[in-house]
Amino acid sequence: MKLLVESGADVNAWGQGDTPLLRAADGGNQEVYDYLYPLVSEDIRKHGPAELERGIKRKERLQLKDVEAFIEAAMYGNLEAVKAAIENGIDINASNGQTALMYAAVYGHTPVVQALLDAGASPDIFSDEDVPSDGQTALMQVATSFFAAGGRRREVIQAIARAGANLNAKDSEGRTALIWAAIGSYADSVTALIEVGADLDAKDADGNTALMVAKDRKFEKLVNLLRSAGASEEGIEDIALLQAAKQGNIEEVQSLIKAGADVNHRLHTTALCNAATNGHYEIVRMLIDADADVNLRESEAGLPARRVPVLYLIDRPARTRRRCLLLWLVVPPVTVRSHRIALRDVPPAVF
Repeated sequence: MKLLVESGADVNAWGQGDTPLLRAADGGNQEVYDYLYPLVSEDIRKHGPAELERGIKRKERLQLKDVEAFIEAAMYGNLEAVKAAIENGIDINASNGQTALMYAAVYGHTPVVQALLDAGASPDIFSDEDVPSDGQTALMQVATSFFAAGGRRREVIQAIARAGANLNAKDSEGRTALIWAAIGSYADSVTALIEVGADLDAKDADGNTALMVAKDRKFEKLVNLLRSAGASEEGIEDIALLQAAKQGNIEEVQSLIKAGADVNHRLHTTALCNAATNGHYEIVRMLIDADADVNLRESEAGLPARRVPVLYLIDRPARTRRRCLLLWLVVPPVTVRSHRIALRDVPPAVF
């Protein structure tokens, strides 16, 4: 590393979303990290400490061979190996970012799940935020698992519920297992969670319920299931506004605004973002007149970045860009610099 740097290698070079410092941090390589840290730019340096902490944790976990073997056995549904590890005193809640219970639940290994729960595995531990499940409990994971098909999602959900799991635990975005089941469109998960007593009206950080998510995604089977179980209709008009703005339905948008729909409601995106994305100038104007927040970003969930409505316009036809951007310019303040764009950066054709 020193030879490369001393020979003129660019320590700030980016490649596939990584820099040398961040790659060293990700691998938990403290020595290389310490060497590079004072040499790199502040923009890169600020991401280093958190990445290094995660990298060191991963490196330490990989050295725990008995834990890795135990977790692998749970993932593959090897009940005998799991039982043997438990008898030998393995830490039942040991994690490599996810616990053995999480892996068994995701893959629908009901006997392994039951064995782990009987041995005292906690169903309420959250996975690390730097793994694919991104801060979820075992119940959240199985509720939206593709792998636990053929009735196994339902079996695992019931087993975890019997063990006393918090059915309404929330992840960092406020989503419960039921909301995740609606996102995944798994009717068996929704049914099982209804049966075990999950809160039908629990809301995520943006105020969305499982019914609102199902309605937004047009999963009518789930909508009917939740309604039949008594889920509240509160917020359905907000979802209708999101859809009407996207479709360019001016009359429906007018009607929903008059009925009191929240013009700033967000489910991944907003009505204003939807209208801007699709170049619906009249609806953009209507929403702004109704006090839609022109700086309200998309939510982070499932998205590479959070954008404000103005950023959707760059790829629209010139006339649409011009008309919509003029609206933003007369509604101060429009925060664009904080989103890595300034009006002077917009191509001349926009105006």
